[in-house]
Amino acid sequence: MRSDPTTNLSQPCRHSGFTMIELALVMVIIAFVMAVASPRVITYVENDKVRTLNRRLTLDMAMARSEAIRTKSPVTISFDADGKFYQIDSMADINTLDGMKSQYRVDLVGKNGYDAKVVNVDIGGETTLTFDVFGRASADGEINIVSGDAEGTVTIERGKGVVQSKVEAAAAKAGELLN
Repeated sequence: MRSDPTTNLSQPCRHSGFTMIELALVMVIIAFVMAVASPRVITYVENDKVRTLNRRLTLDMAMARSEAIRTKSPVTISFDADGKFYQIDSMADINTLDGMKSQYRVDLVGKNGYDAKVVNVDIGGETTLTFDVFGRASADGEINIVSGDAEGTVTIERGKGVVQSKVEAAAAKAGELLN
């Protein structure tokens, strides 16, 4: 006579799954990997914040220069003394949702900011830069940006109006020239 396998008491019941020891071991491995990886992730984020703001600033300056040449009128970029924003004075922001033309302004901190800080603006001793009708900058200058250990510099060459961006990575501190 055959016995029903569900009622066979001679074989122990096997449940599939993980033991507490296996689960604890996996949790320890995950915690170790996170502890090793998190400083690198933080460094990557700091570098990315500076790199992104450097690119934005470089592109906005190139746009202001192009606008000055296109409209045959000077275009000025003004930086806030506290490094919280900059604006292009003679340009309207085309990205406003209400259709109204407003001042072209980039917030560097806050909800829509870059979380990287402009720590120094020195454009011939001023905090404003003007491109003339030929695209020439009003002065040589340098703008320094910091997030954590990452540093970035945007330089302006007076005669040609050339704007260059350089980022020093937080971990390696190896400069990278961005155009």
